[in-house]
Amino acid sequence: MGIRGSVYLLNAEHCSLAIQDEDFPMPDEQDSERYLDLDKAFYEINYLITGNAEWGFLTGGTTLRDGDELVEVHSPDAVRELAIRIQDHSADEIFAGCLLGGKQPDPEIIQGFPNNTEYVMHYLTRFIALLERAVQSKYGFLVMVA
Repeated sequence: MGIRGSVYLLNAEHCSLAIQDEDFPMPDEQDSERYLDLDKAFYEINYLITGNAEWGFLTGGTTLRDGDELVEVHSPDAVRELAIRIQDHSADEIFAGCLLGGKQPDPEIIQGFPNNTEYVMHYLTRFIALLERAVQSKYGFLVMVA
């Protein structure tokens, strides 16, 4: 799939402002501590973490825009719940499907699996690091998918 996703870290106040459709300062895309471009690995990462191969990201977010571009806000509490869910699993275990309820990852979803391993693992590892930073700083996610 050609879906690309980006994740921005927002503090609780900015998450609330975004949900209320108020102005808030967007993190700079040059700030690697608060921004991650997941490129096209977004789709596979979403699937490996949630088992969901549909449009959207993670679970429990508030959709701000839908259509050609999806924008969701995930509160600091939702981000912390995700971190708790995956905290006992390495990126290798997640890639192997440990969060898919005992099923093997669908090769049609993990495009080129296992040839896509290095590409997806690169972004999955970076996503897990961003998730850990978010929890430590009590940040939520602003996710943009197009």
